[in-house]
Amino acid sequence: MDTHKLKELYTSYGFNEQPINKKGVIVFTLRSGHFHNADIIALSDEADIEGTFQELRKLDFACTVRKYSKIEEVEDALFRGFFSAKETKESLKKEYEKHIKSIEESLGIKGAYKYVEVGYSVNGEKGEERLLDVITSAFNTNRPTLILIEAAAGFGKTCTAFEVLNELLKSCSSKIPLFSELSRNRKAKIFRYVFLDEIDRSFPTLKSTLVQQKIKQGKVPVILDGFDELILQSNSSDDDGYDSAEPMLATIGELLEDNSKVLLTTRRTAIFDGDSFHEWVLEHQDNFDVLRIRLNEPTIEDWLTSNKINALERLNFPIKKLNNPVLLAYLRGVQDEDFVGTLNSNDIVDRYFSTLLEREKERQNLNLTTDEQLGIMRTIAADMISLNYTSESKDYLELLIADKFTHLLEKTRSFYTSAERPSLEELITKLTTHALLDRFGNKDSIGFINEFVLGNFVADVIVESQDPEWIGGPRFLEPAVIATIPRDDGRKEEFWNLIKFSVEFQESIDKITYSQSLCDEIKISLNNDTLSDRIFRNLSFGEHSRIERFVFLDCTFHDCSFLRANLISVTFVNCSFYNCNVLDKSFLETLDIDLINNTEDMPGFLEALGSTSTKDDHASDDENISNIELFILEKFWPRGKPRAFKHRSNSVFYRGSKFIPTEVHIAINNLKDRGILSTPDKTSFLELDFSKINLVKKILGRDS
Repeated sequence: MDTHKLKELYTSYGFNEQPINKKGVIVFTLRSGHFHNADIIALSDEADIEGTFQELRKLDFACTVRKYSKIEEVEDALFRGFFSAKETKESLKKEYEKHIKSIEESLGIKGAYKYVEVGYSVNGEKGEERLLDVITSAFNTNRPTLILIEAAAGFGKTCTAFEVLNELLKSCSSKIPLFSELSRNRKAKIFRYVFLDEIDRSFPTLKSTLVQQKIKQGKVPVILDGFDELILQSNSSDDDGYDSAEPMLATIGELLEDNSKVLLTTRRTAIFDGDSFHEWVLEHQDNFDVLRIRLNEPTIEDWLTSNKINALERLNFPIKKLNNPVLLAYLRGVQDEDFVGTLNSNDIVDRYFSTLLEREKERQNLNLTTDEQLGIMRTIAADMISLNYTSESKDYLELLIADKFTHLLEKTRSFYTSAERPSLEELITKLTTHALLDRFGNKDSIGFINEFVLGNFVADVIVESQDPEWIGGPRFLEPAVIATIPRDDGRKEEFWNLIKFSVEFQESIDKITYSQSLCDEIKISLNNDTLSDRIFRNLSFGEHSRIERFVFLDCTFHDCSFLRANLISVTFVNCSFYNCNVLDKSFLETLDIDLINNTEDMPGFLEALGSTSTKDDHASDDENISNIELFILEKFWPRGKPRAFKHRSNSVFYRGSKFIPTEVHIAINNLKDRGILSTPDKTSFLELDFSKINLVKKILGRDS
C-alpha cells in the first residue's frame, strides 16, 4: 500500500503520525479532549502488532488494529466512521418521512402522498426520461456538476429535492448527502455563512474544511432547496439581481471541483435568465457542467384517475383552475363517492381549507371555529409580509399569537370542561403545531406548510386591506397569485385590481404571467424592455393594453393574436409564429412594428403584422466603424475590464439600447460578415473571435 497516500488520508482527517520503533507498522493518533485514540496499521505480514499495541497502551491510547489491503478501503472506513454514515443516513431518511407526513397532514388524508413527475426541460430541450433518473445519473458522472431545478412557487421544487435525497440514500451507499432547506436558516443572510452553518448543522463534530474537501471529491453531494430565498433577501437594485447572486455563485463555484455535485432549487428569476449568469456559466464551462432543469406546470392527467377526469368533463369544470399540486393532491385523495360533491362546492379552495381545519379541531381538541383559525393564520401571514420573513422561531410566533389573540383564546378556554381545559400557554402551543404550520431543519424555525397555503393567506391579507396601491415583496406576490388562480372570477378580478399597482414594478414576464393567470389576457402595459427565449400561448398582444418600445427576441408564439394599433415601436427578432393572427388588418396608420429574421406557419401573417427591414445591410470596413458597432463591441469588452467576454447574450445588445433594434441587428450582421462575431451552438448568444482581438483593441482605441 502507498504509505504516502495513507499518511495524506489520515492527516486529512486530523490524525498525526505517531513515531514508533516497530517493524512493519505505522500508527496514527487522534486526541480529542481526554480521548486518546490510535490506529495501528500493518504494512506487512511480519508487522509487530502486539508489541505496538502494548507500547501504545502504556501511553494511555485506546488502540484499534486496522487491516487494509488497498488505499480505497482506508478512505471508505475513515469516511464512514467520521461522517457517521449509518446514523446520518437514518437521520436524513427521517427528514424525508417527516416531509411526507407534513404533506399528508396538510391534505388531511393519510397515505395521500405520491410524488408525481411533471413535464420538464433540460438545458432547453424537452425531457423524455424519468426526471429522477436524469438527476441521479448526473450525480453519478465523473465531472463536477451544478444542477439547477427551476419552477414557479408551489410547483414541486421542494418535493423534487426530497425525492432526489431519497434516491441518493437508496442508490449511493458510499455517499452521504448534505441536504438543506435554505429558507429555514435564519442565522445569516450571507450565503457563505449560511452554507457553513448548514455544514455545522449536518456534521456538528467535523471541521468544515474536511466536509468541503469531501464535497469536492463527490463523497458528499449537496442539495440546497430554496436558493432564491437568499437572493430575494439581498434586495439588490441591479437589473437582473446578478450582483446579489454573484457572491453565492462564487461560493458554489469554489466547491465545483474534482467530482463534486451541487443541486439548487429556485424559482425562475431574472438572475438565471440574465446575461451575467450565462456569462458566468460560459466562463466556467471547462471547469464544471451545468444542468438546468425547468419543471412545467402540473396537468390533470399527471394526478387524477380517468374516472375523476371524466367527472370533471361531465360537470364542465374549469380544469385550468386545478393547475396547483396541492389541490390536485387533495382531489386525488378524495374518495370517488365524495368527488362530485367536492367539485360542486362554491369554492374548491374554501372546501380544502374547511376540510383541513375541521380535522384539526378533532386532532388537537381545538375549540376554535374554522373562521377563528383562519383569522389567526392571516395575522401570521400579515406579520410575515410586514417584516419580510417566511419562517420564524416558535417563541416569536407564540408571542405574536399571545399579543393578538389572548382575549379570543381565554374565551375559547371556557368552552372546555374543567378536566380538559388547557392553559393559555398550552392553547398557544396547539396553534404553533397547527397542521398549516410546520417546523423545519433545526426545529427552531416555523413557517407555513407549503407555498400554496402561504399564498392563500397572503392573498387574503391583500383582499382584506382593500388597498389599491398595495406594495409587498416579490417573495409574497407570486405565491399569492398562484393561490388565487383556482378561485372564482369575482375573487380573481378583485385581487388583480388590488395588486396591479405592485405588478407595475415587476419584470415584464411576470406582468404577462400574472395578468394572464388572473385575467386571461394582458391587461397591463409593457414598456422599454426586451424579452428573450419565451413561449407564449393563447394570448392577445395589444388588445387590452399598450406595448411600447419593446423587443421580443428568440420568442415563440402559439395561437396568439396581435392588435397593431397598440404596438408602438415593437420589434420581433428571430421569433416563430404558429397559428397566429392580426386583429386589425384594416388598420391604416403607419406601421411601427419591425420584423427581423422571423418564421411563420401561415403565409401572409408576417406581412399583415409589420414591416420587414429593407435598410442597406452591408459590412463596414476598418476605417468606417459605426457608433452602433462600437456599442456592440464595448458590450464584449466594457471599459475598465481587463479582458473581453468571449460570449454575450443577444438580449444585452437590445435591452436599454439608445439605438433602434433594426440598426442593432444590421450592425451585428456587419460584424459577423467581418468575422469578428459569430453565432455559437446556442443561437441566443454571440461569440467574439479571439483571433481578432488585436483588431477589436484597435477599433476600441485600446491598442496603446
